[in-house]
Amino acid sequence: GIAPGQVAPDFTLPTSDAGSITLASLRGRPVLLEFMDIDCPHCINEARDVLPLLFQNYSSRVAFLSVDVNFIGAADTVDRVTAFRTTYGTNWPYALDSGFVTQAYHVDSTPTMYVLDRNGVVAVPVIVGEAPYATLAAALDRALGG
Repeated sequence: GIAPGQVAPDFTLPTSDAGSITLASLRGRPVLLEFMDIDCPHCINEARDVLPLLFQNYSSRVAFLSVDVNFIGAADTVDRVTAFRTTYGTNWPYALDSGFVTQAYHVDSTPTMYVLDRNGVVAVPVIVGEAPYATLAAALDRALGG
């Protein structure tokens, strides 16, 4: 992964709502950058159990962005990603990666979370695998304080 203290590589990706998002546009506040797959059971668990509460408690101070990497299962179309967001009530941008961003961030399993500070610098070591609320909240608190 990308080590703490390094600037996260910028990217622009299409989003599930027919727009696009550029990582650098989120500068000015910390970012929870999630690499996930809508067919990944661990990602589903986080979307159901952890991320909505995290979003509820931090979204006024932290930007959330999920990047679907389509590692397993059927093709992750805009319609399927939109259905996933609707099912789990995850009301932040979902971007669809063709592989370039996944490679730039050295992502080889999901979920993989990066927490960036307000300047786009990786704030804590990459979090790989299903993480409990407390782990992610502590990472966001660190990014907010740094």
